Amino acid sequence: MKTIFSTILAFILIVSTYAQGPTASGDAGTSVEAEWQIINLGGGVSYEGYVLKGNFNGEGTMIYQDSSVYSGDWKDGMRDGKGTMSWRSGNVYQGKWKEDIQEGTGTMRWKNGDLYDGKFDNNKPNGRGTIIYADGSKYTGLFANGKPHGKGKQKSVDGIVTKGVWVNGIKQ
Repeated sequence: MKTIFSTILAFILIVSTYAQGPTASGDAGTSVEAEWQIINLGGGVSYEGYVLKGNFNGEGTMIYQDSSVYSGDWKDGMRDGKGTMSWRSGNVYQGKWKEDIQEGTGTMRWKNGDLYDGKFDNNKPNGRGTIIYADGSKYTGLFANGKPHGKGKQKSVDGIVTKGVWVNGIKQ
């Protein structure tokens, strides 16, 4: 099976065609278009998408060695813009990226069933957001470093609502 995949990947690489993608300024003010490529990076890592001036730029998909997959926007070889990362563990992030970091609004679904929707900073929930835990309880409010931190409201599985201030995930 691996041999068939490698053969197909090599065939696609050989017959891949150019497509219009992102552009950049070239020498003497000329416009340079990105080209669609399929690249085997070795070690089980592959990329399919736009390449501009030797970097991943525009839409593309990276399959990592552990079978995790990122599909979305790239800029200068880094995840940047909107995209979805599906880790082998079962965790999935869909949202904004900045220079390979989850940054801005997004949604994270963990393998255990917890779901967070809100702001991210440095790969963690930060700012305003809502997390619905696998047991059905819910917290809406401020987050810092991935934990409820600041004013918020929690609703238990039984429907009991608690408002207040949280510090490092603990209600004060």
